[in-house]
Amino acid sequence: MSSRTLMLWLHVCIFTAHAAGDHDHGHDDTTSGTVVEWAIPGEHSHGGETMEHDMTVELGRGKVFQVKQNTALTFTWSNSHNLVSVSTASDLEDCVFTNATELAGESTTGTYLLDTADLQTYYLTCGLPGHCGLGQQLIVEVLEEVPAGTSGLSSSSGFGPALSFPLMCAGLASRLTH
Repeated sequence: MSSRTLMLWLHVCIFTAHAAGDHDHGHDDTTSGTVVEWAIPGEHSHGGETMEHDMTVELGRGKVFQVKQNTALTFTWSNSHNLVSVSTASDLEDCVFTNATELAGESTTGTYLLDTADLQTYYLTCGLPGHCGLGQQLIVEVLEEVPAGTSGLSSSSGFGPALSFPLMCAGLASRLTH
């Protein structure tokens, strides 16, 4: 993991630990969550430099991430992106932004906590030119319960269990102290 990525994750851990403190704004803070590194998946170019991002949740066409209702699901990014919810799976597949809702505006660094209070399906993508077509997409299914054996978070696209956010933050703290 690069030092830039390590610092981004540390920032997210600190931000989330602060946000999860003693407050009340209508959601259940007792359920741990996960972080989605919001980026173009696979090898691609940024200003002539070829790169590939570390991902906690695999993004791409048709990728589905199941999350238990009221579980924190935080999207973070460190390059120019936004977060858009489109209306249907077909709109996501075809990168159609008619009737889309921008959840988080374009920024070079960002954090967005997805509302998982209601049972629903989100069809998420980046609305910047070309990003959707390059596979920066994720279908999030908010469920009452997720399939057994997945510790509250799972992927139905076959890429294994999600990284537990508290464990990830503890691991980062350990890396910084050694």
